Amino acid sequence: MKFLYEQCGKRIECIYWSNPLKLAELEHDAKYVDEVQVWYPLTLDGEVKERYGNVLSYIELSNKWGARTASKWINLVASEKEILHGFSKNARYEVRRACNRDDLRIFFYSDENLTEKILEQYYDFYDKFAQTKEMIFLERDKIGTLVRQRAYMIGVVQDAKGVWLTAHGNILLK
Repeated sequence: MKFLYEQCGKRIECIYWSNPLKLAELEHDAKYVDEVQVWYPLTLDGEVKERYGNVLSYIELSNKWGARTASKWINLVASEKEILHGFSKNARYEVRRACNRDDLRIFFYSDENLTEKILEQYYDFYDKFAQTKEMIFLERDKIGTLVRQRAYMIGVVQDAKGVWLTAHGNILLK
């Protein structure tokens, strides 16, 4: 998945889940933008490692270059039963416990129900968390571009009183 957005006058191309990420494609795309961001490549070819290995952060399974990354794909339009079936036994237990015993509620916001109010609440919630962990804040221009393209979903877990406990942004592949 690729998309363009602008931030501070720079044209930025984001490449997500490339399989594989090839050097020729990466360098071709870089000619037309000010910056290329690569997120969660499933595999990288050896030429990318050779040319850019000293500046890449890349998480792989079994710590082996060229191995598949550890990002998990979840089909969020599948039924709850189908989604849970893809989880480990322990993860299924934790989800059920959270919903039943802990009285937590899970909400998903995308397309029509992802209002400006929810989006601002999400930005504020995430940025407060990021500040405590000394992480970067959300790039609102990038998220806004994805929202306008109907390619972003926010999942929120709330307690019984409606207090947000956690929130996650998800890029939707359509």
